[in-house]
This record gives sequence, C-alpha cells and structure tokens, in this order.
Amino acid sequence: MARSFHQSLLAAAVALVVGGSALAQTQLQEAVTLLRVNKKAEAVQKLKEIIQGDPSNEEAHALYQSVSQDEWYMLMTEQGETSKIARSILERAKTTRRERSRDEAAIGDLVATATDASNDYGTRQAAVNKLVNEHGEFAVPALAQILGDSDNVDGQIHAISVLSQLHAVAVLPLITALDSSNDLMVQNAASALHLIGDARALPSMTHLANDERASIQEIAKRFVAKYGGSNGDAVGQLLAQSRSYLKGTVPSGGFSAVVWMLKDDQLVATDVPALLYPSELAKQCASAAVAIAPANLDARSAVAAANLGQANLIEASIKQGDESTAGMEPVAAQLKIAALASGIDALNGALDAGVKDGIPGVAVGAIGALAEAGLESVQESSLLAALSSSDKRIKYAAAEAIVSASRGANVPNLSSVVSVLAEIGRASCRERV
Repeated sequence: MARSFHQSLLAAAVALVVGGSALAQTQLQEAVTLLRVNKKAEAVQKLKEIIQGDPSNEEAHALYQSVSQDEWYMLMTEQGETSKIARSILERAKTTRRERSRDEAAIGDLVATATDASNDYGTRQAAVNKLVNEHGEFAVPALAQILGDSDNVDGQIHAISVLSQLHAVAVLPLITALDSSNDLMVQNAASALHLIGDARALPSMTHLANDERASIQEIAKRFVAKYGGSNGDAVGQLLAQSRSYLKGTVPSGGFSAVVWMLKDDQLVATDVPALLYPSELAKQCASAAVAIAPANLDARSAVAAANLGQANLIEASIKQGDESTAGMEPVAAQLKIAALASGIDALNGALDAGVKDGIPGVAVGAIGALAEAGLESVQESSLLAALSSSDKRIKYAAAEAIVSASRGANVPNLSSVVSVLAEIGRASCRERV
C-alpha cells in the first residue's frame, strides 16, 4: 500500500516543524516534560499558548528542531487535545520542513561535496554536518547511488562514512537498499549497516549471511557475529520485529514520517500518517518474511495482522473525530480486503497472535474478517478459543461472529456463546442506566 495514502493524509504524519521564538521553544519543551510526568492539563495549556502566538511556517521549522522526533511522536499520538493541537501546529509547518529536508538539489550538491576525495577534510565534513542536521534520512538515496557506482571507488568509501554519521536515521533506507539488483550497492549498504551497528538490520543481515555472493555473505556474517544473531532464523527475527512494531513499539530515535521502498533500484520515500507508522513497519517486516518463506503460515498471518491492525486504528480514529484520518474509510476497507486475501488460515493465525500478544485491535479485526469470509466450519476456526479471552472486546466479537457464521443454527459451544452474549446485554443495560 506504499502509494495509496492520498495527499490530504500527509499533514497528519509528516515530521513536525513548529517553532520560532525562544519563548515558544521553551514552552514546547516544558509541554513535553509535563507530558512525561503525566501532567497532561498543564502540557495542553503550554501547547495552547504556542498556538495562540500564531507561529509562522519559518518559526515552525525552528521549533521542530528544538525537540526530538521521539518527543514529537509522543505529542502526535497522545489522545485528546494534545494531539489535536500538535497536528494544528504541524499543518502550519509541514511545507517549510518538507521542502527543506527533501530538497533534492541541495542534497545532491552536499553529497557531491561530502564524497569528493579531492576536497579537504574540513570541506567534506561541513557538507556532512549539513546533511545530518538538515536532511537526515532523505540524504540516503543520493548516497546509495554512489554506493553502487563502480567507477567511483573513493566516493563509495566517503559515502559509507557519511552514512555512518547519519547513523540511526539511515538504517531503514539502507535495509531497503539491500534488496537492490546492484550487487555493489548491496555490498556497500551492508558495510554501512555494519559500521552503524543497529539491531533493526539483524534479520536482513542474518538472511544475507547465507547469500551466494561471497563478499556480501562475509560482511553479513561479521554483522551477525558482532550483534547477536545466534539463532540464524531470519524469518523468526522478522516476525518478532513485526510483532513489536504492531504493538506500537518504535526504538528510540526510530520514528519517521516516511517508509522506504525500491523503485527501479532507486530509494523512494512514501509518507505515512503518524498513527500508522509502527504498523506500516510491522507490515514491511512481515512482507519481508513472506518474501523469504512464501509458504510460512506465521509470516502470512503477520501480514494479515498488520493490515487488520491498521484498519482498526483508522476506524477507531475516525470514530474519535480525528481529522488526520478523515476520509480514510476506503483505505480501511482496502486493508480488510488485503487481509481476507491472505486466506482463512492466515486470518486464524492473526486472531491467535492478536490474543496471545495482547493486541485487541488485531484480534477483533480478524474476528470480523473471519465472520465476513463466511466460514464453512466454525469448529475449524480460532473463534471458539477467542471466547475465553480475558479481553471483553475480543470475546464479545467472537460470540457475535460465531452466531453470525453459524447463521444461528447448530451453534458450537452454545452455552459459552450464550453466556458471553448475556454478559454483553448486561453491560449494555448498565451503560443505559
């Protein structure tokens, strides 16, 4: 779904750029600190003071640089007024930051300077500093092209050095570059990842440790030996990463406004709403596992789970009146269709994983998809096990789906289903009272 998010969604997720005066920056930092100590009302008041100051787009960019991406992610994903105010500020700032950080011409000039061996160290490093501070991950595509240029050996060496200084922000685009058809680019991307030493690259490097290309295999083996890939199971590692992302866990310093894909061996960034960023990474990891082992049921189930999790996030956000997901109903519908296409066995696997891993959005989504699929045999599904879940949302959804799939006749585990449905009725009565 890399290209399916329409432009109106980008404002909800792109990296935030807010800012300006020293006072506004101080207020923002204070708001972040207040949120960390759970003083939400005071944090909201600080954010209101910023927006009342009517910051310009340029001021927004300065404010963006005053706090970390992880702190912005915290603001954007906080429920209630905090996220609404943060998104309002973002709307003012998105144009300036987007244009500056993704200016391909500026990046191209800086990359050329930073990788030109005829330049002295000071000149090269000044260009590197600008790439790090002003462009971050968006410098990686230009650097990756140099990594694959067999006629520019010195440039390759300097490009790897620049990537190591970009450090964590370069990891995900570099992992994507490992799928390039350009062997030299793959080799040098692996070398850069080895220098950076980020655990997010472990599954891909574990897979490449068995690659037929000797030079790439050697680099991957050194990475695996150094950073702890003792089990040698790339698919298992990818699925573990997928589960972690699906729970909303993004490593410190790992939040971004974009995900990366390869198109004609060129790295391309695709904007993703902040709400969906972790689950989009989950889907990428699951899809990579399927690419390695197409028949692996756990891998196909993980793809289904990621699609269902995203659909659930969108629908819940719409119900809450979140403007960032307004108009995304068709996207949620497409995600559900994609989950259904994974197969009944994958939906059952997604349901089992949602229950086991404590991700109710995935479990409830899988239940709905199973019911919609029109099961020939409820006995062969995971719906019956979901009846005993400790999460009321899951067991309520399972009971209703079992009745629906059975069409009210010969309902399996009838006593349990009736008990759960009665519990739903009592809860509904209490809510009305």
